[in-house]
Amino acid sequence: MNLKKFLNEEQDPQAVEKLLGRINSLLTSQEVVEYIAVQKKPVINLSPDCIALTNRRIIFCRPKTFGLSMDFQDYNWVDIADCHIKEGIVGSTFTMRTTANYTNMMDYLPKKQARKLYQFAQEVEERMRG
Repeated sequence: MNLKKFLNEEQDPQAVEKLLGRINSLLTSQEVVEYIAVQKKPVINLSPDCIALTNRRIIFCRPKTFGLSMDFQDYNWVDIADCHIKEGIVGSTFTMRTTANYTNMMDYLPKKQARKLYQFAQEVEERMRG
């Protein structure tokens, strides 16, 4: 497992490693993880929330019970209507909306990581329209 490609925007290596292990067991046969963004709250956060982007879907990962369990919410790219980022002082908020008008968001994402999420989502949207 090559972690280096997921640590280009100062992601927490431990969070990424833990998450990759869990996400890889959820992937379908032709699915690959393309990017992982790790939440960075201003307080100590031992089990940060993450967003993983694969070539097929967006997966919101929220650790529960001090990281012992994980809540996954995933959305296929074909069902995503749009994605947005909003930059604040202590980080960015990434929001996505499905074609059924359901929204999900994650705040306190480092700005560089949020921009990468947005950039990747835009590329997928373009491919879907193409």
